[in-house]
Amino acid sequence: MNPIGLTLPLKSGINGYFEQSYDTLTQIKANITNFFNTRPGERRFNPQFGTKLYNYLFEQNIEGFDEILKNVIKDDMNYWFPNVIVNTVFLDITTAQKNKNTDNYIINIKIQFTVNNQTDVLGLTVTSNL
Repeated sequence: MNPIGLTLPLKSGINGYFEQSYDTLTQIKANITNFFNTRPGERRFNPQFGTKLYNYLFEQNIEGFDEILKNVIKDDMNYWFPNVIVNTVFLDITTAQKNKNTDNYIINIKIQFTVNNQTDVLGLTVTSNL
């Protein structure tokens, strides 16, 4: 069986320098993780690649804010991963104190998605200290 990509986070693999994925579901999860850890403008030669969620980290958590974030996630996923069906998005928006003078804004995300008739859940964290 031939590998189709690298898994994330990068770590040593059995058959080479990095652990590799051998099935579509594992590779899609790695690609989505990479996407949500990238801000637009960070990827060279593809400045549009990356999630817009970082723009919302410092916004006020008003009524309906979680729906706005869910729509951003779904729109990003539909654009960059058209073969992936987003079933549900769960959000947990929190603020943790990094030190006595600095807050750390965190969006915990769980995306339930389907690809090639396989359903899985991916947990991600978007934080202000990236």
